[in-house]
Amino acid sequence: EHSALFLAMVEKFRADLAEQAEQCTGGSAAGVPWICGDTTYFWKQKNEQAYQEIYDGYKNKTDKNIHFVPLMTDENGANVPTNNPAEDPDIESIGYYGSTWRNSAATWTSADRASHFSSWARRGIISDRLATAVLTHAGRTTVKADVPSSETEAPVPSPSETEAVTTTLLSYRVSESEGNLKAQGWEPAGGKAEIIS
Repeated sequence: EHSALFLAMVEKFRADLAEQAEQCTGGSAAGVPWICGDTTYFWKQKNEQAYQEIYDGYKNKTDKNIHFVPLMTDENGANVPTNNPAEDPDIESIGYYGSTWRNSAATWTSADRASHFSSWARRGIISDRLATAVLTHAGRTTVKADVPSSETEAPVPSPSETEAVTTTLLSYRVSESEGNLKAQGWEPAGGKAEIIS
């Protein structure tokens, strides 16, 4: 039942999005990928059968442009730490306060501390994997600093003479080299960050 309800929700979202079809990938709301991710291993271990039923429903719908992104393990296949205080310690020397200080219902997300991710351990994994999935399934490939960006399928139309062109190329993985810029070939220097809404 969950699988059918989930698919109905996605189809309703796409129907609602149809009014903005010209802004969508390929000019169609159906072309907008739906990206799903998993949760901590706590849930899989606690409710194996329910976990498989629900997440298999997400995993087996690529024909509907619904894609599953695994977030439960790191790049080596190890379970990523959770908000369990033993797995998400405070690192006061750098100003990181994990879950150790969260010692009551007023400060924790739930009593089942392992049911949520450790923000430190997940830094980079979620954003990198979700961004890659969106780019890949929306008809683009991942961006790498040393390789020209490439496209798959529909090319982006050339701008008219009156349109301004802005190109941004940035590939920085927080999960690699302990977030060290220089180890990834970057030299921090003057620059400008701009948020466009």
